[in-house]
Formats: sequence, structure tokens, C-alpha cells
Amino acid sequence: MDVLAVVIAIGIGSLNWLSYRRMAMRGVLGRATVVELLPQIHNTVRYEYHVGERAFQGNMQSWPANPPLEPLSVGQSLVIYYDPEHPEDSVFGDPEPIFKNETISIALATVGFPTFLVVVWAWRTSVTVQTINSPHKQPNKRLEKESSTRSLRSPVLASQPESLGVGIVDWRV
Repeated sequence: MDVLAVVIAIGIGSLNWLSYRRMAMRGVLGRATVVELLPQIHNTVRYEYHVGERAFQGNMQSWPANPPLEPLSVGQSLVIYYDPEHPEDSVFGDPEPIFKNETISIALATVGFPTFLVVVWAWRTSVTVQTINSPHKQPNKRLEKESSTRSLRSPVLASQPESLGVGIVDWRV
């Protein structure tokens, strides 16, 4: 189970966590210009920034230090942080809350997903055990004996042709 949790953490964490951590540790404050607003794509903002003489673009949701998408407009200047060693990597806002949010998400997934798998496995195992031990699946000798004894003492209803719609009692067994 611990191995599964580590694999999940590494798999999910490799997506963004390392770059957010790097940005939170050594990100450099900069300014970006809003190039496009994309509300239909999770309120994404496309922005452009310059490091030295090179221009870069990024796409991201707005994070604190910047306002949410609604009041933004194309051409507006806002806060970014970029990695000085990899200036093409940037975040649109303060990297600290982004990094914390990503860390919490990974921690919940690391604990929650294996727990969910164990609960599903335990439930399926208990259903399988109940099905195997079900009295409907295994013959019950006591019930078989009672039903054979009862049939010797009680009449058996023999049906007549359906046109008559009448049944007769047959005492022979």
C-alpha cells in the first residue's frame, strides 16, 4: 500500500509540483501583459512577458496578487513570477499559494486514492464471501428432508387441460 501511495505521489507530483516548488523557492517577480482572456477554458489568461530581450508567453488561471478573470482586460499589466534559470517557465500570480494548493491536492490524492481502492476491494471481497456462503447457493439438507416428507402427506394438485379450467386432487405420489 505504501508503494502505491508513493507511485501516485510521484506520478501526480511530476505534473506541476516540482515547477511550482522551484518557482516558489527562486521565482523572480516580473510584469506581464494580458494577451487573451479565455473564460471557456477554465478562466485561463494568456499573457506575455519579457526577460532581457526575449519575449515569452504563458497560459494560466489568475492567482492572488492578480484579480480574477472577470475584471481583467486585454493589454492590462499584471504580476508574474518566472524561473531565472528557465525564463520560459512562469506563473500568473504569487507562486506560494499555487505551490500550497498543489501540495494539498497531491497529499489528498496520495492518501485518498489508495484508501478508495482498499474500500472497494474490501467491499467486493465481502460481497463475494457473502455470495459463496449464501444459503441459496448451497443445498440445505433440512429443507430438502422436510419438503420430501411433506409431499408424501399432502395432496398434489394435478392440472386438467386449460380448456376446462379445473384442477383435480391427486392423492397418489
